[in-house]
Amino acid sequence: HRDNRGQHWICTWDDGVFLFDPDSDPDILFNPFPIINKEKKAPEHIFYSMAEDRANGHVWLMSSSGLYVFKYDEYGRLSEVDVSGMFDTFNNIYSEIMADRDGNLWIASFYEGILSVHFDKPYIENYTLSSIRKRTGVAPNVTSLYKDENNEIWFHQNRWGLAFYNMEKDEVRFYQDIPALKEERGFDVINYISGFRSMPDVVWVASDIHECI
Repeated sequence: HRDNRGQHWICTWDDGVFLFDPDSDPDILFNPFPIINKEKKAPEHIFYSMAEDRANGHVWLMSSSGLYVFKYDEYGRLSEVDVSGMFDTFNNIYSEIMADRDGNLWIASFYEGILSVHFDKPYIENYTLSSIRKRTGVAPNVTSLYKDENNEIWFHQNRWGLAFYNMEKDEVRFYQDIPALKEERGFDVINYISGFRSMPDVVWVASDIHECI
C-alpha cells in the first residue's frame, strides 16, 4: 500500500510490517516497523491487510489480533492512535479492511458480518448478514471484501465461497445463485477481491485453490 505521503507499506504473514523506500540504498530498502501487542507484550507478526482513511490520513493495519491505527505528526513521524473505544462492543476478530471511493472503511469480521466506519458522522454500522445463518445454518465468517460502484458488497463466506450482499435489500446471494457463475470453478474459496481504476467495469476475484482470476 502507498499512503498519501508516498510511503510504501508491506504487510506480511509472519514477519510483521515493513516500510519500503524504493529510492534508498539496496541494503535499507525494507525497514521493519515493529508493532507491539500490549496485552501479549510481544511483537505482532501476522498482518492481513491495510487501508488509509481520507478523513484523517490515518493508516489502519489489520493483524491477527485486531486493528492498529497510526498517524503522522507535523514532522512525518508515526505514532499509534487508540481506537479501541470505537470497537469495544465487537469481538475484535477481523480478517480484512478496505477503503471505498467515498473514504469510508469496511471491515470483514468473524461471526459479526461486516462493519462500516463512516467518518462524516462518525459512527460504525454493523451489517450482521443474518440471512447467511438462516440459509446456511452457519454464522457469517467474512474474509475477502470489496464494495462495487453499485454499493453491493462482494465477499468470501467461509465454506460457501463468493457471495454478494445488497445493503438496501439486506439480501445475500451466493455465486451458485447466479447462472453465469454457478458452473465456474474457483469461486468456492476466494482469497482476494479488488477493482482497478484503469478497468472501472471489472472486478478481479482470485481463487485460493484454483489457478484462475
